[in-house]
Amino acid sequence: MTEAASSSPETLLKQRVWAGRLPVVFSLDPNEVTTLHAPRPFYAMVPRMSYLVSQTRDVVEYFRDAAPPMSAIQGASIWFEAKGVPLHWHLPFGLLRDLLCGPGVDSDTDLPWAITVHFLNFPKDILLPCDNEQSVESHFMHSLKQATFLRMGSTKAVMALPEAQQTQIWTSISQNAQDFQILVHGIPVPADVSIVELYRNFAYADGFLYVALSSKSS
Repeated sequence: MTEAASSSPETLLKQRVWAGRLPVVFSLDPNEVTTLHAPRPFYAMVPRMSYLVSQTRDVVEYFRDAAPPMSAIQGASIWFEAKGVPLHWHLPFGLLRDLLCGPGVDSDTDLPWAITVHFLNFPKDILLPCDNEQSVESHFMHSLKQATFLRMGSTKAVMALPEAQQTQIWTSISQNAQDFQILVHGIPVPADVSIVELYRNFAYADGFLYVALSSKSS
């Protein structure tokens, strides 16, 4: 990339959107605390581009001593919820925030975002099963192939990549590596903005443009 291209308004916009993060406070569900005193919350700055799974390992490690032992519970699986709404692990983190707390919603400025961590009672009737991080990676790559097919009529552009490069795509997303593009939302958009411009500048890493709609406050 030339110096001129790297400093173009569009490139700078992409870099700023890529760098977007949300302050989050994770708290263990009080009904699942197994110690005398509840543990302190876990704070994190979560990239909007990432997925909840990127936080799971740190969250599990942080609450492990105060939470039910997952290995001893049949069907136990960690999951997250915000204000009673289970959070879908297969959606980008920034999209989850926009859907629940976007413009027009009472809690749109309620930060850090309070998320409750659960080790029990996985809501399998609401959330897709998620066995491990590989499940999220597989879903992400499937979405990327879908988006590529819709754009180009073929998945060849993705399938032709060496396995190492396909893996690098997911690694870049999970680690929020800025040298691997793509974007996020969280920004009110005028109704007359071209959908092409939105896609070009605000598509997520899986190749889809997500638009969260909410009713304006009266």
